[in-house]
Amino acid sequence: MQDDHTANKDKGKHACGGAAKEKSKIFKLRRRASLPKWLGAIEYDDKEEVLTIDTDGKKRLVSGPIPQIEVWNNNGVKYVVHFNDFCQPIRKGGHILVQFLGSIAKEERFCPLSEKTWRKLDASFKRDISKAIRDRFVIPDEEKYYTQALQRVDKVWRNYKHDHKKRYFKPDEKSITEIVDNPPNGVSKSNWVNLVNYWNLERGKEDVKAKVESLRLAYPDGSKSRIEIENEAFEAKLYGGQIPEKPQGFGFGVQSGDIYGVRGALEKKGLEKELELWNWATCHRRYQV
Repeated sequence: MQDDHTANKDKGKHACGGAAKEKSKIFKLRRRASLPKWLGAIEYDDKEEVLTIDTDGKKRLVSGPIPQIEVWNNNGVKYVVHFNDFCQPIRKGGHILVQFLGSIAKEERFCPLSEKTWRKLDASFKRDISKAIRDRFVIPDEEKYYTQALQRVDKVWRNYKHDHKKRYFKPDEKSITEIVDNPPNGVSKSNWVNLVNYWNLERGKEDVKAKVESLRLAYPDGSKSRIEIENEAFEAKLYGGQIPEKPQGFGFGVQSGDIYGVRGALEKKGLEKELELWNWATCHRRYQV
């Protein structure tokens, strides 16, 4: 009986310990999630000086405007940044930091535009960004500060991509070839090609989805199957509803390629999975109680 009692006590201790650890994890996650995002513009006194530290540990107060080129070419000089209770950068040092983060988000060697989302950006780029910050600024050596800094870069990077799409991706005015052949300043041809192709694919998805929905309404009696409706939608997108007289296939034996062309067949294959998910979501919404 004594052994059973001891065993039960041990189990209780382990259970309590596990529950306490779990609560601690949840608390930390909530605390991290509750941190407000860093602002893009920080107010400070124009007459304020910012403390700098060089590689020899020598401290110096710097006044006046500090151009970003001086921050990039810092020669080992670091700017000291102060933070408020919410881990947000403040004062002149904070202003210099967020301006630097805005500029690094537009540098291809750190943030290539060809990546679809920030989450898919290779971790090596994010490590390079953190190192660039560490080499130029004195901030607390805690993960939460670098996490917040990367979130700020992510926001600027997404806005930068959106601005480029709005300014340069105009498929109703120019052909995709024309758009691809004229990358904006600061964007390499390879990254621009990948980005334009991604935008064009996304545009194609929406076009096909809209066409599929309109065809469903046109055939309410079910006289055409889902596959037939989707094929008709693809034809409308790729060739304006016309099957090409000379298919772009590779000779005999090509199946879908001899109707849609090889380029069209590949694009159709890439969109089919997206349409399957969209079809499921559409049906799920229709039959939800």
